Amino acid sequence: KVQRELRALEFTKTTLENKKERESMNQEELDKKLKKQEILVKDEKVWSYTYEDHISSIVKQAEQKGAFDHLPGKGKPLNLDKDLSYN
Repeated sequence: KVQRELRALEFTKTTLENKKERESMNQEELDKKLKKQEILVKDEKVWSYTYEDHISSIVKQAEQKGAFDHLPGKGKPLNLDKDLSYN
């Protein structure tokens, strides 16, 4: 209970500090800060997509080289436990 109250106080303190910061900024500073955040988010999305694309290309190259051609059980159904969830 004490930890929960401390977290609530810390959250309130942070919220108030952020509010004071926003109030002290003029519109131009606020616009610059928002634009910077948008760019960072966009860069992160691009990096994530690029990373996934890179992994896909590695798998595709391995398929073309036949890395998956002689795996044990190839062409046979998977023996999955029907009681388990595979999410």
